[in-house]
Amino acid sequence: MNSLSAILHLAAKDVRIELRTREALASMVVFSLLVIVLFHFGFAELGANAVVFAPGALWVTFTFSAMIGLSRSFSMEEMNGCLRGLLLCPHDRGVIYAGKMAASVITVTIASSITLVLFVVLFDLPVVWNTLVIWVVMFLGICGIAAVGTLFSALSQGTRMRQTLLPVLVLPVILPQVVFGMNTTAKLIGTGDLRGMPANLVAMIMFDVILTTVGVLTFEHVVVE
Repeated sequence: MNSLSAILHLAAKDVRIELRTREALASMVVFSLLVIVLFHFGFAELGANAVVFAPGALWVTFTFSAMIGLSRSFSMEEMNGCLRGLLLCPHDRGVIYAGKMAASVITVTIASSITLVLFVVLFDLPVVWNTLVIWVVMFLGICGIAAVGTLFSALSQGTRMRQTLLPVLVLPVILPQVVFGMNTTAKLIGTGDLRGMPANLVAMIMFDVILTTVGVLTFEHVVVE
């Protein structure tokens, strides 16, 4: 089995288990719905323009919802020493990282896509024509979050406070990605002025590539240590 097949096999295994149990997926969707409802009533009470605050609220929801899914990246492998068995596979450790990251991207993207639809409906946003573009921006952000989150999820598995520790480790690193995504979403939802958007998208793609490369190169040291 070559490296690509191993990555796809590992990712498919994790996604299949998640779709069967729906533990993380259901948690992310319910959490996102609660946050969206809170923002909706909060903005309505203040009489605020939803178009102004929606990009920030949307990315806050994406980011913290993703933390729920990423915290479970290696939880299944922790049971009965499965992670040790996975590390004994005759593949580079970066393959394990790539497979886990791919599974996280797929799971978080499914939950975030549902969140995006709910957000557009509840906030009555005029973004029907460019919702697909917002989804692409969201996907780029999720890739960066998953690249960092998968690495730190493996790092924090041995701690008793891993669910609390993971956001503390991940959020400072992914802050530029969230800012770029928020700015791009604001342009698409609000002003319609798309100047600077291509530069933001290029920056997000470069950020994803850099974070993924660092994760592949350092994953072995993280799991071995």
